[in-house]
Amino acid sequence: GGSIGSGGIGGGGTLSTLAGMYRGGGSSARRRWYLAENFYSTIDRPWFAHTGFGEFLKHVGLDHIDSFTRSDWRLIRRSLGRPRRLSLQFLRRERVDLERHRTAVRAK
Repeated sequence: GGSIGSGGIGGGGTLSTLAGMYRGGGSSARRRWYLAENFYSTIDRPWFAHTGFGEFLKHVGLDHIDSFTRSDWRLIRRSLGRPRRLSLQFLRRERVDLERHRTAVRAK
């Protein structure tokens, strides 16, 4: 078989995998994980679609390239600087920003 997100045995995609999971193939923890990874609420879609990477590529001057070479990736990594650690403070700040986005969308 494949992994949870691989579309199942028949390669039928998300719906066939989800259906297989609800037939008793997966545990409740696996179902929760699958739903959290694959389904966003309508209000959250624009938030998660905007990663900032496109704006960064435009800033660096690589937004017109579809496939990056090794030297392009080297330039991107050099421009990004040292990676930050994943911290509880960072996750809290992201959660606050997400809630702010949700409030703004609901106010429209």
